[in-house]
Amino acid sequence: MPTYHLPIYARSPSGIYYLHTSLQGKAFKRSLNTRDRHEATLIAIPIIKAIEALRRASRGISDMTIRKFEIDLQNQIFKSNGTPEDSTALLEALDKLTRLAPMPTLPVQPQPQNQPTQALEQPQEGTRPDITILEVFEDYKLFKKLKPASITKYEGVATEFYQFCRKKTLNRMRESDFLSWQKTLFQKGQALWTVQSKTTIINSLFEFAIRRRSYYYSNPVVDKKVMTKKDKLESAYDSFDLQEILKIYNTKDLKQHKAKDPDFYYVLMIEVLTGMRVGEITTLKKSQLFDYQDRLIIRIVDSKTKSGIRKVSLPPDFSNELREWVKKVNYPEDKLFKYLEREGKGSGNAVGKKFARILQAKGLTYRKYVFHSVRKFLNNYLRQAGISLEMRSQIIGHSVFKYDGIDLTDNVNIDFYSKDYELEAIIQTLEPHQNSIILNINLV
Repeated sequence: MPTYHLPIYARSPSGIYYLHTSLQGKAFKRSLNTRDRHEATLIAIPIIKAIEALRRASRGISDMTIRKFEIDLQNQIFKSNGTPEDSTALLEALDKLTRLAPMPTLPVQPQPQNQPTQALEQPQEGTRPDITILEVFEDYKLFKKLKPASITKYEGVATEFYQFCRKKTLNRMRESDFLSWQKTLFQKGQALWTVQSKTTIINSLFEFAIRRRSYYYSNPVVDKKVMTKKDKLESAYDSFDLQEILKIYNTKDLKQHKAKDPDFYYVLMIEVLTGMRVGEITTLKKSQLFDYQDRLIIRIVDSKTKSGIRKVSLPPDFSNELREWVKKVNYPEDKLFKYLEREGKGSGNAVGKKFARILQAKGLTYRKYVFHSVRKFLNNYLRQAGISLEMRSQIIGHSVFKYDGIDLTDNVNIDFYSKDYELEAIIQTLEPHQNSIILNINLV
């Protein structure tokens, strides 16, 4: 069998394959719209066959001008300008083509049996079979209750992917497009966690398009995660131990914070006593606080997860101190703290930055410590005190997915039969350990 050296090449940096040859003494260059060499080869062969056939046919057709008619063997398109001469030339060229010996084609590699083929389903009436990733995102926003920061993040990732894929619609995208995008992200020096996060977002948008019948192929992002469980554990933020907490929450520093920046002081204290997320604290309103048996209770009404909607108690001594602050506060919209929502960054960004400067001053930079590490400290502090996983999860605002190696996802007992602990039970469990923390930092 003869070997054919095809004039195709991948253009840098896009990786798109092009066909480059000559026709009637002039350069002929066409994009093959793929980054896969095998697919580019299959697309290029019939084009080259047509060009070679036209070269041979032109020798037997007088006064032939190639531009007067068009033959597209791949898509079975035959055009002429409509004049008798052009039509005759086209028919003679086709006659020559039919008498040519068929050229061998490259064998198509068989699909492995354990991988699903991308079989196109028949679009149903009323669907949109040709849609861009940005259009999917617009639909996604309508059905999903995304926070402003999440909207900004999703839109940025979707736009980046759309631009990289040269504004292709979803039905024109291939697995190779997504893999090339992932590779480019790593070449730009983006962290493993960042690439994983972007992969998850694009995967969610493809899955949504499939469910909404806007996309008819299998998801090209499935099984393209770049992080293992070990990677996630290694890249996660660390938890403070008690000695490190005492270094941050020492009496002298806390008194200075209370005098110079009381907003920051009360955020610090609520965090170490409740383990709330920074965004849950900085967005608190006065109306979320209520009295219960000489204690202040925080009613969390907006959280990252469904499990985050909960009630958390504060011990009596600190409750009395916080009540005095509440009486003095007069921020707009009933806000308890001064922090403003920043687009794409939430309202806890200022707290996180100031906390990072404290860590730098204290020399606590040898591990991956952030403000969130205080939340992890409280969870671990309660765990070491023997508090059950379910109780800790309700206090911290976590969903229970696994316990003692048993998968509890979609567990009927947990989802439908189990109720949250009563507020009285939370107080009895949590308050002794809150008082212990306060005693350790010498605030009584």
